[in-house]
Amino acid sequence: MSRRAEVQRLSQAANEAPVRVISIVGLAGIGKTQLALQVVAFQTSIAAGGPKPVFGWSFDRSAGDLDANAFIREALRWRGDNAPDSGSVRERAQRLVTLLQEEPVILLLDGLDSYQLMAGRRTGRLAHEGISVVLRALSVANPGVCIVTSRMPLTELSMQKSTSAPEFALGRLSTAAGVELLSAHGLRGRHADLAPIVAELHGHPWALKATADLILDRCDGDVLQRRAVAGLQLSGLDSLMEGYEKWFEGRPELSLLRIASCFRQPAPRGLLEKLLDEPAVAPLIPELGRTLERSRAGGSKSQMSNESVLHSAAWKLGARRLRDARLVGPRARKTPDSLSPHPLARLFIQERARQASPQAWRFAKRFVVGHP
Repeated sequence: MSRRAEVQRLSQAANEAPVRVISIVGLAGIGKTQLALQVVAFQTSIAAGGPKPVFGWSFDRSAGDLDANAFIREALRWRGDNAPDSGSVRERAQRLVTLLQEEPVILLLDGLDSYQLMAGRRTGRLAHEGISVVLRALSVANPGVCIVTSRMPLTELSMQKSTSAPEFALGRLSTAAGVELLSAHGLRGRHADLAPIVAELHGHPWALKATADLILDRCDGDVLQRRAVAGLQLSGLDSLMEGYEKWFEGRPELSLLRIASCFRQPAPRGLLEKLLDEPAVAPLIPELGRTLERSRAGGSKSQMSNESVLHSAAWKLGARRLRDARLVGPRARKTPDSLSPHPLARLFIQERARQASPQAWRFAKRFVVGHP
């Protein structure tokens, strides 16, 4: 709703003759994925000529499947390749390019920054040969369009930004668009009451949605009541997270956020259980520990020792609340018991944990590094 101008602009670009690859670049939570999906929806609508074949793949860490080889295999299978695992990575990527060039196809690659180098002179370059081969080839010859989302520009395509591979930097929402977003999420108030929230959070879509959820839960959606509630006097993204800290104070959600923020991607259940069993991380999860002790009161020692933290009511309820608050991503297909905090929430929680429990935080990070 709030990105109509951007949808129109990108949809128009996708239909221009020289354009073959479109990159949408912006901060975490700025709305890249949703914008890309809206562009794909328009490209397959009657207004754009009707349905077209579409293949989408998310490399986002919250999806729990970062395997670029799996993307090439499944895309080959989708295009009818009978031996999607045969050949080297380069050979399979070249076969995929040939198949994609047979007819107009819409290819959506979301969260590609997971495979981009993050530092040094090669910052932005793709670390996977197969994806690099596909994008380079499609930027030269592609009867359809490839839409990419990332937090950083694609170095491989920098020479074609003004021709076949334009890059769109996605910025903050305007005040009007931000107010529309807040209203759509159920907040009640005049434009003059909602506009300050947009300004306080710098028009950041994820922060606005998370704030709307917080005000709905604590003020029943009445914006005028927020000034009287501790934690809802906002002055930026950090103040939003501080609001959630106050809301979750003493509850297991904070423990879950801290332990999940030790990982850069969803961790397997077994690895999470091993980390939670380590006495050294107890300072990171005091709320979860107290909740489990209360729930186990009166139980036998064998019941207490055999109970899995990840199967406890505290974990399941806390995980659901965190997902409802948009602080963690949806359940990962391969690791449904894991949690993947939103990048902005992860950065805030990591800094808080480093300050409050430095020894426990260092132990947890060493544990994660030692168990890849």
